[in-house]
Amino acid sequence: MLGGASEKAVLLLIESFTKAISDPDERRQFEREIERFGILRKFQEFRKKLDSIKGKLPRSLSDDLDIQLDGVFNLTRNCRNDVGHPTGRKIERRLAFANLQLFIPYCKRIYDLVEYFNQNRI
Repeated sequence: MLGGASEKAVLLLIESFTKAISDPDERRQFEREIERFGILRKFQEFRKKLDSIKGKLPRSLSDDLDIQLDGVFNLTRNCRNDVGHPTGRKIERRLAFANLQLFIPYCKRIYDLVEYFNQNRI
């Protein structure tokens, strides 16, 4: 369930980021680039664009993005893949607990970014 919630939050973040792009041509180009991709590639393309404006973000949003955003996104996605596909693999209790502990600050950072992009043009 955390994997699904993580993906939805990331998709909302990408949507708010896309709407914040002030240049209409650049916005349309970005939309076209990511529309055919799955969640991992969308996230990777979003991160490239985000890195290009990272210096313009408030420090509270830009600090430790690699850990706060990328790391937890990949952790939850990998766990979801392992559990969601018929591999027979079970998630250890410690890993599930770690996911739960990391998810709250991860989700807060995502929604703080969403709020920022809803209020600011890039």
